[in-house]
Amino acid sequence: MNSPVDTEADTSTDRSHLRTVAVAIGLLLAGMAVNNGVGLFAVLVFGVESVTTGGTGFLVGAVFGQGLVFVVALAYVRWRSLRIPFTLPSWKQSLLVGVGVVVSVVAASVLNLLRQSLSPPNTISGLGEVFAADPTLMLVVGVLSVVLFAPAEELLFRGAIQGRLREAFGSRWAVVGASTLFGAWHLLNFAGSLLGTILAAAVLGVVSLLWGYAYERTDNLAVPILIHGLYNLTFLLVSYAIL
Repeated sequence: MNSPVDTEADTSTDRSHLRTVAVAIGLLLAGMAVNNGVGLFAVLVFGVESVTTGGTGFLVGAVFGQGLVFVVALAYVRWRSLRIPFTLPSWKQSLLVGVGVVVSVVAASVLNLLRQSLSPPNTISGLGEVFAADPTLMLVVGVLSVVLFAPAEELLFRGAIQGRLREAFGSRWAVVGASTLFGAWHLLNFAGSLLGTILAAAVLGVVSLLWGYAYERTDNLAVPILIHGLYNLTFLLVSYAIL
């Protein structure tokens, strides 16, 4: 029979865990709010066509949106005093980056083929129209993925969210939780059937598990940033090459 002290301790732990999950979800929503808010502002300033078909509005919205995501994540990390190790990767870590990129690309390709067999073929990426109007933007976005987009998203999901979840649940569940939220982050990136959109976002969530694992394995945020950025760049370069 549990003593009153044990019961109070269990209740306190449960509340702490719930609070941690709520904070993780709150960080996700805060990131989405500033990112999408800048996108809407770009529409008002530059017009919807400039944003949706690859004009100046698209680049301004993307750069400033991701920049604000970085600021939100960094502000939380500093407020919470989370330890975020970031150093130049060692040769072993660099090898892991290369393997991580290859495994991520292969895993995403296989999962996308499986996804297409399970859902209607009408699910498309929101960037498809942008790149179709101006394919050279693939190269610009590819570079931005390495220098801005991946650092911003990895600081948010691996640094802030995974770091916060780790404190309450340990490394394994922190990776799972952060990757699940990373998949949810991309739900608005796709258009089509509900099932197709969920599965498309789930593919990114599964691939994100590799990046979360790489972070825990190396204790260096630079590693998942490089894997993430080079993963994006690889797909964009392949897509540009086959046009």
